[in-house]
Amino acid sequence: MAANRLIKLLAPLLRQWRIDVEQLEASESYIMTLEGITLQWEESPFDHLTLSCLLPMRESDFASAATLNTLLQCNLLGLAHPPVITATLPEQRQVLLWTRQPFAELEPHQLTTLFERFTAQAERMRDFLQLSPQV
Repeated sequence: MAANRLIKLLAPLLRQWRIDVEQLEASESYIMTLEGITLQWEESPFDHLTLSCLLPMRESDFASAATLNTLLQCNLLGLAHPPVITATLPEQRQVLLWTRQPFAELEPHQLTTLFERFTAQAERMRDFLQLSPQV
C-alpha cells in the first residue's frame, strides 16, 4: 500500500522524464542515476518523502579542516525549506546528502522544485569533492 503511495507521489515528476509509471513495480524506494549521481527516493518515515544520495570523498579530505568546514557550511545554503542536509561518513569515505518532506506538503510543483534544488546541490557537492585539494 505505501509503495503505491510513493509511485503516486512521484508520478508527475517521473512523467516529465517520460517514465511510464505503470511499468514500475510497487516498492518502498526507488533509485535513479542522474548526471552520475545515484539518488534514492523512499517513504521514510511513514508519510514523508526522503531523497538522498552518497558521494565519494577522498580519505585525505577528512583531515582537511578547510574541506570539512566547507561541507558544514553547505547546511546553510539558502536556508530553504526543507533543508538539504550534508553529513560525512568517514568509515565509508562518503558524504551523505539528504532531505525530507511530508507527503502532504508535496504538490507536483513543490516536488519538482525540491528535486531540482537537491540535484543542483548534489552536483555542486560532487564537483567540489572532485576538485578539493589533497592534503
